[in-house]
Amino acid sequence: MLPSELFQKNINNNAWEKNPAQHKLMQQLDAYTKYLNANSILKKYRRKKHGIYVWGSVGSGKTTMLNMFYDLCTSKKKQRLHFHEFITKTVKDIHQLQGQKDPVTKVIKQLAATTDILFVDEFLVNDIGHATILKKIISACVKYKIFIITTANSPPKDSYKGVINKHLFNPAVEAIEKEFAVIELDSDIDYRNLNHDHNHNYFHPNTKTTAKLMADMFTFLSDGNNAGNKIININNRDITTLANNPKCIWFNYMNIIKSPRTHADFIIICERYNAILISQVRPLKANEKDLIINFCHFIDICYHKKIRLVMESSCSIDNLFAKDATISAIPRTISRIKEMQIITA
Repeated sequence: MLPSELFQKNINNNAWEKNPAQHKLMQQLDAYTKYLNANSILKKYRRKKHGIYVWGSVGSGKTTMLNMFYDLCTSKKKQRLHFHEFITKTVKDIHQLQGQKDPVTKVIKQLAATTDILFVDEFLVNDIGHATILKKIISACVKYKIFIITTANSPPKDSYKGVINKHLFNPAVEAIEKEFAVIELDSDIDYRNLNHDHNHNYFHPNTKTTAKLMADMFTFLSDGNNAGNKIININNRDITTLANNPKCIWFNYMNIIKSPRTHADFIIICERYNAILISQVRPLKANEKDLIINFCHFIDICYHKKIRLVMESSCSIDNLFAKDATISAIPRTISRIKEMQIITA
């Protein structure tokens, strides 16, 4: 089955709403599905494009569309990662080979042994170190025939959100534009905001009632089992918690998003626990950029890992960030928090 056929089937079954922009994207993906599923090795080595970069507004359906495409790819050597998870692990592996000749090529060659289709969702670069090495990573993926699928909220030239040395990212932009099919999904509907109960896992404002709700929620999610030890160790750093057990963990807001927390810490936490509670959430000011970036990373990873996230805040979801805050990930973060209110698993 081709992506456009699956898309139409879902429409016919009332599982998906008809959307011309999404339909056009799925038709474009048909050719890549045929290409990637072809048995000809010679055809694989003659490919004209080595990836797909789909960008568009928050909630336009990018990830859902590409999930359908990815699922229709028949290769057994495929994997899906969040972009932050992929780039963090890859750079770490490269640094471990420092001193050896061409460590980037060695790391990607090893990846190619198990992966020929790689879906890295939510392409967004904040770290200048990642920005400068990304071109080499892309070139190595092209060399070893790893087909990359990725989504973003902006075109390649705007996907680096760091504040310094933006020109160092230009080689990566040029590589993406040369090697990938760059496709805009021009949909004006945010599907995450349709028919969702935004307060399901989000309690505000802070009151004695919401404090009790959080305590009751922890008891429920942890099956009444509190491990008692309120200190956990992640990446050789202690983090104080309000409560935790093998299933569930409960943080104070600042303890989880304030430095030295990193997205590498968030990945470990989300892999270790099924549910995360956060109390004393407050609006972040425009000049608290590090906190905003960390919180956006945290939400991305919780969303990607399908974590049950419960928050107690002094404000509504729409007011989690100051109106004059300019970090580009904010709209996606707000949208994802709203969508996560219906997650009960």
